[in-house]
Parts: sequence; structure tokens; C-alpha cells
Amino acid sequence: MHWQYVSYALPLIIAAAISFAVAVFAWRRRTAPGATALALLMLAAAEWSLAYALRLASVDLPTKIFWSQVRYLGIVVTSTAWLVFALQYTGRGTKWLTRRGLAWLAVEPLVILLLVWTNKYHNLIWTNIELESVGSLLVWHASHGMAWWVHTVYSYLLILLGDFLIIQVFIRSPRLYREQAGALLLGMLAPLLGNVLSVFGLIPTPLDLTPFAFTAMGLALAWAIFHPQLLDIVPVAREAIIEGLQDGLLVLDAQGRVVELNPAIQRIIGRPAKEIIGQPAVQALAGWPDLAALCHDMTETQVEIVLGEGGAQRIFDLRSSFLRDYRERITGRLVILRDITERKRTEKALQRGTMRLQMAADVARSAAFTHGLDDLLERTANLIQDRFGFYHAAIFLVDERGEHVILKAATGEAGRAMLERGYKLAMDEISIVARVTSTGQSRIALDVGADAVHFENLLLPETRSEMTLPLQVGGRVIGALDVQSREMAAFDEDDMAASQMVADQLAVFIENARLLQEMEQTMRDLEVASGRYTQESWAAVTQRHDRPVGYRYNRLGVEPVAGPRAEALQAWQQGRPIVATVQPEAQDSGQFASGALAVPITLRGQVIGLLDLRSEDEAFSPETVSLVKEVAGRLALAMENARLLEDTRRRATREQVTREITDKMRQATDMKSLLRITAEQLNSALGAAQTYVRLDTGDTVDGDAE
Repeated sequence: MHWQYVSYALPLIIAAAISFAVAVFAWRRRTAPGATALALLMLAAAEWSLAYALRLASVDLPTKIFWSQVRYLGIVVTSTAWLVFALQYTGRGTKWLTRRGLAWLAVEPLVILLLVWTNKYHNLIWTNIELESVGSLLVWHASHGMAWWVHTVYSYLLILLGDFLIIQVFIRSPRLYREQAGALLLGMLAPLLGNVLSVFGLIPTPLDLTPFAFTAMGLALAWAIFHPQLLDIVPVAREAIIEGLQDGLLVLDAQGRVVELNPAIQRIIGRPAKEIIGQPAVQALAGWPDLAALCHDMTETQVEIVLGEGGAQRIFDLRSSFLRDYRERITGRLVILRDITERKRTEKALQRGTMRLQMAADVARSAAFTHGLDDLLERTANLIQDRFGFYHAAIFLVDERGEHVILKAATGEAGRAMLERGYKLAMDEISIVARVTSTGQSRIALDVGADAVHFENLLLPETRSEMTLPLQVGGRVIGALDVQSREMAAFDEDDMAASQMVADQLAVFIENARLLQEMEQTMRDLEVASGRYTQESWAAVTQRHDRPVGYRYNRLGVEPVAGPRAEALQAWQQGRPIVATVQPEAQDSGQFASGALAVPITLRGQVIGLLDLRSEDEAFSPETVSLVKEVAGRLALAMENARLLEDTRRRATREQVTREITDKMRQATDMKSLLRITAEQLNSALGAAQTYVRLDTGDTVDGDAE
């Protein structure tokens, strides 16, 4: 690359530096509406200016073409970024700048960049590119292709649309925002005017005036940022807060005078804006001394304030904060009043509801840790009365026939008396409990004296209101929860909802307790049946004459033994290990043991054998006893497996013999042969001395076998 000294490069570099500085400052304020788009706009302007300076400084045509192509990175972004900034600055970005909208805006710049970098294949951007000498300056000259004109028109449309949006702000907004809008319009007008003059040749110059004009744009935007506080106070904020905010808003200047208020606060204080604006806050809010005092306070604060009297009284959340300029000087005060009357009422209601739910949870938690159905019902009834403060609480359950509801738990002396009497109500009896149990619908009697179905109980003379809730499981009513109060209209829908939660949980607990009782009984029956089967099975094993009762190891080997010793019989009878000390016995095969241990071999709760050990020590240690017990447990399983295997083999043998006899019988061709074969096969299989097969005639058949 070769370069030439160009005096025009210096203003271009200055323009690029100013644009870059504005871009950096805007990026630091990127949380403000439009700040990111403004930073992108100024960054594109800086790139445009710098690339153009390098094109002017280059002397060969390929280098100038390259920097012209690089310059388009800023050219295609400028107009699009300006429109995006205008939309965000005026508050229209949310509606239009969606993902789809931004994608459409990116299409044209990407297409133009593609055409710029591939121009030599189609010449849609430039044609007839050549170098020209203008004095001592070498510049390039080219004709514009169709795509270049399309992009130029498209860019002008985007810029004019953005200008139109800014002009609306300039016309409709107060002075502060008019200054911002005016600076934006002047800043964008400079490069636009320079571009028009250059494109249409209105000024005879070989230079593109657009990047030179970026200096003016950068200075205008820098002034707008620091003086009218662009990016700090934007028109959309005023429009959204002052005009459309539902909260009351009051703006005071540094001297405490009212300079702005929205319709919401006008309704709160009952005075129109024209009577208040310009007056000191103390005078304008003379009818609201508490509010005036807070507005005159010299500190930022947030408090709750009550305004109005009687039924018109409202509660507000007041927030007072200072307004500051870019030098952090206080320029005024912003006061916001948010009506929280309904929220406070809701909070109180929620607190009451939470208290009820907490009490219900405590009742349910306590009931969940109670064992036994009767204890569960009694404890739950007492907890309901204590936690909810009811006069009386009772729990009724439907009997097995479904004809009566029987009192199962009740509080106080009256409840104890009713339980002793076996208190119950017929399902068709006129009473709230019977009605709720039969219909499955909750019922509240705010005045029991006026309730047609209330059953007057002489043991509860102080009852004034009553609430009864069904106990339901799977749509089936199993009982009722009845609570009574000494006060009239003591119950409401919230009490019913909270108590119904307890009733539903209680119903589940009751049903689970019943199922548990049934399951435990079933398990006991199964255990008895299993034990009986095990006992009978092993009794059959021990009754076989071809098996010894047991075996004994005496250091010489293993030998059968006829029966257990005394400590072994004791272990068998008691079903637990027996450790004993025995006196030496000379007749015991020469063994003189002083310690004895008998451990029962237990299977399914039944003793099926014994391990009988003798030791030369005085007693067996606990570790030895534990080891032998573990061995006994595993031996029981092994013995049971062996027994089951023998039974399986025996059944298999029986099935095989039966199948062989049946196959032989099928070979018979007449009744005589059939009977003869049957007698022969049975005699052979059973090893009997004689086998007879007779028909029901009373005569001996020729097929008898001996």
C-alpha cells in the first residue's frame, strides 16, 4: 500500500474521535431507552469517517476500493441505528422492535454488504471505477449501480421516518424535551444534508461531505447528553409516569413549588392542576397537612399515610425522592402516592386466613402422630376446640349398617357424658349432624334457635351457633365433624374452609386407621396360617421312620442321635436360646462338658429344630450365642429349601409314575386288558403285595394281580 498526505484526513479523524467518544458515553448509559442504538449509531459514524480518511490517503485503486468496501460497514448501519434509536427514544420500541422486526431491519444492510464485497462480479454497487487527479489529490470516481440507488433511497426513508418521530416529540413535549429533540434533529440533519449535497452534486467537490458532517452531529449529541440530560430524562418516561400512571404523582421544584401533577393525585386531593401549579406545596396542600409536611421534609422518605375520614379514608404508600441534574445538584422533588387501601385490607384478611390455616395444620400434624383410632379422634376433638376456641367439638362416625351416626369423641363434661351414654343419632333424625352426614353438604347455623334442623341438646345449653362438616373419603361420607360456639354468627365461609381442611385430613386419618387395623388382622391371620402350615410340614418330616431325629458331632465323626437333652427341650418349648452349666456325665461317650447352649431353629415363628452345643468352658460367650443364632437362622432357610426340594422331587416322581401308568392304560384295546394293565402297573409302582381292580358287580375280575 502507498499513501499520500491529505489535509482533509485531519477533520475526518476528529469527527471519528468525537463520534467514538459519544458512542462510549452512550454505551455506559445503555440501560436508558435508546442508549444502545445511539452508541451503535455513533460507532458506525466513527467507522465511516475513519475508513473514508484512509481511502483519501491511499494512492492506488485496489486500496481505495478496499477502504470503500470497509466504509460500508458504517454506512449500512447508520440509517438503521437512527431509526431504532428514534423508536426507543419515543417509546415505540416495545411494539415495533420485536425479534421479527429487528430481523427484517437487518436484511437490507446484510444484502448491501454482500453486494459491496462481491461488486466485481455484478457491478450493482459501482461501475467504471477509476482514479482521478484533483490538484495534488488522487481520488476515485465511479458510476453508481442500481443497488446503490436502492440503498440510498431506503436509507433516506429510514432517516426521515426517525426524524418524523423526533419531530413529534419536539412539537408535543415541554421545553426540556424540545431541547433534546432539537439537538437530535440538528445532529442528524448535518450528515443528511452533506450526503444530499454530495450524492446529487449540488456542490462541485470530489469529496463526500457526509463524514465531515459527523463532527457537527457528534457535538450536537454531546451537548444533548450533558445539557438537557439526554439518556437520563426521556419523553417516554414523562408520558408514561405523569399522564398514564395510576399512582398519584407530584413534582416540586427546588423552591418547593408545584410544577407538575398527574390526574390521579388531582383526584386524591380534590383540586385541579390549574389551581395548584406554581403554588408552594404547603399552600397547595393546605387541606392535607400531613401530606404537605412530608412534601416539605428535607429528606427522602417512604412512609404509609392515611388520608380522608370515615368511609372515605384511604391508605397510601408515599415515596418522596429528590430530582438531580448531571452534577448531582438537587433540582426538585418527586412525590408518588400509591393507594394501598385494598392491599392492606387483603393483608389483614390473609393474616386471619393464615392464622386459621396454621391452626388447622397444627391440628392435622398433631393428629398424624397419634396412634390408635380412639386416641386419634379424642385428641383431634380437643385440639380443634383449643386452637379454634370453640365451645364444643365432637366427631361422629357412621355405623357399619349406615343407619346411625355414633359419637366417637367429644370435648368437655358434656362430651364425656354423651360418650358414656353411647350417644348416637339416626340418619333420618332431625338434626344438623344427621342432615350433613346423609347429604354430604356442610352446614352453618348462625342462630341455632332459628334453624329448623338443629337438635337441641340439653347437655349443651350455651350453644348459639353451630357448624357441621362431613368427613368424606373418596366421595363416601364416613362421619361428621361438629363444632359449636357460644356466640351468634360465630362462623363464616373462611371458618368453614379452614375447618373443612381439618375434616378432610381427619377423614383420611380415620380411613387409614381402619385400613391399618384390617391389614394388621390379615397379617396376623396369615402368620397363623403360615405357622400352622410350617408346623404341619415339618411334623410330617420328623414322623418318617427312615430319618434320624438328629445328628451329633463328637470329635470322632457325625452320628445319629435319638432325642434332645433337657436344655434343648427347654429351648424348643420357650423358642429362645438357653445357656446352661451342666455337671459332667461319665456315660456321655467320655465327654465331660461343663457348658451347654441350645438354640432353636425357627422358621416363620415355628421351631423346626435345635442346635445343641457342649463346651469344655464353663459358659458360652455372648458373641458365640449371637453367632450360633445367626447360623440357626440361615440353617432354617437351608432346611426349608431342602424340604421344598424334596417335596418337589416327590411330586415330580408321582407325576411321572401317573403319566407312565396312564400311557400304559391307553394301550388297552378292551375292558379286560385295561383292568389287567391297571392292576399290574399299580402293583409295580406301589410295590404292594396284592392289587385288586374290580368293577361294581361284586365279582372278582380276571385282571386281579398278586
